[in-house]
Amino acid sequence: MKYKITKVYETYYDAYVEADSLEEALKVSEYANTEWEEDHDYKPCVKGYWAIVDKEGEAEDAGELTPEQLQ
Repeated sequence: MKYKITKVYETYYDAYVEADSLEEALKVSEYANTEWEEDHDYKPCVKGYWAIVDKEGEAEDAGELTPEQLQ
């Protein structure tokens, strides 16, 4: 059997803004000129799928991976 495994990773983006309150910081973070940086240190795998595929690459059977299988 041929299996196809798909894993979906979540990524984080951080922005540092000067503000006097959380509400103001949230507003400032929405500005178009706010610089967001991707956090490359932490990308947890949040979802996974499996499928048994035939010779044409079509899925014969499929399902979701459990959190234990994603480890």
